[in-house]
Amino acid sequence: KVHIYELDPFFLPILENEEETGRFISVSINLLLSNGVLGKNIDKVLPILRNSIYVILRRKNSNEFSLQRANIEKRIKKEILTATNALLLSGAGTVTDVLFTNFMIK
Repeated sequence: KVHIYELDPFFLPILENEEETGRFISVSINLLLSNGVLGKNIDKVLPILRNSIYVILRRKNSNEFSLQRANIEKRIKKEILTATNALLLSGAGTVTDVLFTNFMIK
């Protein structure tokens, strides 16, 4: 059985030198879990997890989004995976993958 944890979408401006560029990123994320119980652990740290993902997305600058889309998605996916697993209790399971159901740059 596949265990997926769906996060509410993220929508934020893309910054360059702390200034808004007029461009935005919209991302919908599902986390692939190693077991079904892990979702309850994620519920406990959800505000911290969402903030961590927000910080990851926020610190990307417009130049990084100009790179090949596959590269930026891969880098963001890896950062989210690392940050998420760092928040979870040891031995409770892991997030095995980050799935983007929407990754739009406007």
